Amino acid sequence: KKLPQGIIYPGCLSLFRCLDKTWEPGEPASNLAFLSARPHVYKSWAERKSYDLFQELVARQALHSIPTMIPGQLGLGLWAMLTYPCMKNLAWQRVGDFKYQCYLRYAKLYLEYDFVFCGDDGQGDVWAGQRMVLYRKSARVLEEC
Repeated sequence: KKLPQGIIYPGCLSLFRCLDKTWEPGEPASNLAFLSARPHVYKSWAERKSYDLFQELVARQALHSIPTMIPGQLGLGLWAMLTYPCMKNLAWQRVGDFKYQCYLRYAKLYLEYDFVFCGDDGQGDVWAGQRMVLYRKSARVLEEC
């Protein structure tokens, strides 16, 4: 059963709060980041809807700060949308690869942190998540050697 578009998954905000045990009021923090398929285009047009939602959630105290948004690439998203009728979910594989590469670059900035990836079944999330798991497994094997 699918949820209506634009609905926050039930329990998602509670999960974010449980994972965020170190946050303290008055301390600047933004430890939630989204890997988006939406590209950064003219005046953040594609991202505005997400940031409006983030601001609303902060105002309602459902989130404690505005998350970081790591945007996608316009060409990859367009290619996926155009080829989806023929390729189905495989059309989003390049978007998933891009999300994975963004994750690697972001993780290098914050080596002292662990990461939890929450994705759905669209826009390359499953592919990106699988690549992250394989990367972490290979990193653990190298640490043990």
